[in-house]
Amino acid sequence: MSQDGGPNVIGEVYQIDEARLQQLDQLESIGMPGNFRILIEVGHVPTGPRLWAFAYVKSRKLAEGIYHSDLLETYADDRFVVPWRR
Repeated sequence: MSQDGGPNVIGEVYQIDEARLQQLDQLESIGMPGNFRILIEVGHVPTGPRLWAFAYVKSRKLAEGIYHSDLLETYADDRFVVPWRR
């Protein structure tokens, strides 16, 4: 658990421009029901700067069922292959 009581998660953080953010939003179906981009604090330590990043999340309704049944600590879905590895 993190210091604030929430779960720790493993992920990747990238610095991108507005055009790439729009591409990611489209890939993650932002604007469709149940798909969200939220701002989260990452990498904060008491003596360091507060760092923020966007995270893509889905409503519980979309996350349940065929693929996932609970909150995930990591998202390691091998169905997506980046274009340069296809």
